[in-house]
This record gives sequence, structure tokens and C-alpha cells, in this order.
Amino acid sequence: MNYIFDYGATIDTPGNHWGKTIWHAYERAGVPICEDRFRDAYVYAERYLGSHNVISVTDTFHTTLSVKLKLQLEHLGLFTEELHSALLDDLYSMTKKNVAASRIVLEKLKADGHILGVVSNFYGNIEAVLAEFGLRELFNAVVESATEGIRKPDPRLLGLCLERMNALPEDTIVVGDHLSKDIKPAKTLGCKAVWIKGEPWSDEHDKLSEIKPDCSITTLEELL
Repeated sequence: MNYIFDYGATIDTPGNHWGKTIWHAYERAGVPICEDRFRDAYVYAERYLGSHNVISVTDTFHTTLSVKLKLQLEHLGLFTEELHSALLDDLYSMTKKNVAASRIVLEKLKADGHILGVVSNFYGNIEAVLAEFGLRELFNAVVESATEGIRKPDPRLLGLCLERMNALPEDTIVVGDHLSKDIKPAKTLGCKAVWIKGEPWSDEHDKLSEIKPDCSITTLEELL
């Protein structure tokens, strides 16, 4: 069997949207804003990163996260080195623990003879991020939106991964956190689809009940 994984909020968090993940770090740090103001800053930073060549192909996740937080805090008028460092340390430590747990699952799947791939909407540096966390060698194919000029939910991105893995859709399980960006393309191409269901950014998934995964999980360990 072949497995294709989303990266963000699938491998680095157990299905939890990164917007909510960062917001909870703000809460832990006692940042004096409401969630609506944070959401505005989060969207601002994501759009900025999408329209400016800020992230290089060699940038680690630590660097990427640092840039994101700086953009958010500056947008909010709250940037200090101390707050930025506290948020970065909190979130990066959490990410390392999450990825370490995911790596155990991926290594077991690989050892059992499964072929693994990654399909991600990312900033052009997914290869560097996978290498940073010791994951790159586990994947036979890595397909990224910024490199290919295609973004999920366009099923062509997933199709490229299938081609590069030399995998048939009917022999492939796609694992992701998002119904429209991960599960729908998988089902469109004839793959099986596993939804890792965590804390969403909004009630969007409640409105997508017509998209049916083959099963739902809350941790990657449930794949074993």
C-alpha cells in the first residue's frame, strides 16, 4: 500500500489548524488581544508570505515560524524580542514533539514496506523542513505547491505525487486534515482517504458534509 501525507496540521500537529495552534500559544503567553484581532494578523502574515519572496528554499521551519510570528506581532503593534522569543520557543518545542511522534509512525510504515509521499501547500522550503526534522529520507516523493505552481485542492498536485511514486490511486491512502484540500482531491482521483480530525480554524468542515473520508482518526498512530 502507498501512503501520501499532507504536511502542515497532519504531520506537525495532530489535525489542529496552525492558526488555532498559534492562537493557543498567544493565550499561554498572555498576549492582550482577542482572537478576532489575532485572526486578522494571522491572515495578514499568510498573505504576505504568499506574495513576497521572504522564505528561501533553504529556510528551516524554525526560521519560517520566526518570520510568521514577527509579521503577526508587528501587524498587531505588539512586537518585542522577549514576546517573539517566548512564542517561538513554545511553538517550536511543541512542533518537535509532534513531529517526533509522527516520525515513529512513518518509520514503521516504511519498515513494513509501504511507499510514502508528501503533498503540501507550502512556501517553497518543504524539503528543508523535512530534512530539519529527519523526515526527508522516509519519502519517495515530495510535491509542493510553491514549486509546482499548483495548490490544493487542485487534484493535479496529488496526481503529480502519484506519478512520481509510480502509484495507482486504488492502491493509495491519502492522509490529511482538511476535507476540501486533502480528502476531496483524494476521492476525486480514486484514492482512499483518511481524515485526521483535530481543531479546525472555523466551522468550514461542518459545511462540507458531502465530502466523505473512508475513515477518521485523531492521531497518526491509529494508522498502524
